[in-house]
Amino acid sequence: MWTTKNYNKSDKIFRGAYNYYRNENMYAEEVFDVYFEKKESSYVTVAESTARVATGELLNIRVEYIYNKEYIPSYVSIEKTMGKEFTKEVFKYITKRNHILYTFENSRGKNGESEIITAPKYHIATPMTSTSMIFLKSKKLDVSGKNTSL
Repeated sequence: MWTTKNYNKSDKIFRGAYNYYRNENMYAEEVFDVYFEKKESSYVTVAESTARVATGELLNIRVEYIYNKEYIPSYVSIEKTMGKEFTKEVFKYITKRNHILYTFENSRGKNGESEIITAPKYHIATPMTSTSMIFLKSKKLDVSGKNTSL
């Protein structure tokens, strides 16, 4: 499994995988590990997916998603490669300014950087199933069972 940091295996709290099928043929798979970093009191999901696209090429996606105990992301890295083409997106949360520093680069040499002003609670969507449910945990659930009228 690829990561930008070598996480301690003893801190691993979960490991999983998803297989994606069309008709009866598997066209993609995703494997992921979830770690708990005691020092930073944060969770880390590291996921890798391989899929065969319609042209027959392989698409590889790697995601590192670091979030706190309120499920708010502090660092997200998304790398996609297909053949000679690649893209890399990085989102870093700057606590002092309540901004996200977004950087982008690709195989054509295009690099970009911008700051995104954000609310205190936000979510960063990735193309991975293993990180898609983190958004739900960041929301406060109404356990009273009240329905709102339209």
